[in-house]
Amino acid sequence: MLNVLKEISFLSRYKEICSQHRPTIKMKKYDNAKVAEIIQSFGYPVRYYRSENFFAIKQKVEAFDFTFNLKFKSGICEFIWYFHFNDEWIEWTGTWLGMAWKIMGEETPVPPPCFESYAELQAILEDVFDIYEDCKIALIKET
Repeated sequence: MLNVLKEISFLSRYKEICSQHRPTIKMKKYDNAKVAEIIQSFGYPVRYYRSENFFAIKQKVEAFDFTFNLKFKSGICEFIWYFHFNDEWIEWTGTWLGMAWKIMGEETPVPPPCFESYAELQAILEDVFDIYEDCKIALIKET
């Protein structure tokens, strides 16, 4: 997985998303139905888990199970993915921030991306889903 992350330039792309989306005013309240609609507009089936306040995308492709959780709080975005191959957990998954820190080899602050409007959230998700798709393709090619 580390080779895949390097191949798709995960770290530089994630850091770019974080640096591009740093509004001074964050969208503190949002409509979960509207956020789900935005996610679905990218073609993903999504489920909202109210008890933990996150959105989940679950997909099965060949022997892979992909779970991508998206959490939004006070305009701050957190992305978490877990991948399994033949029912075995793949290392180097988890929070994107945690993976960025592991790749850099230190806990250098990488402020998470934030949004102030639905349009900005959509722009963030466009880049995030590009990374997600590139990762899935690269993982499948590796097997």
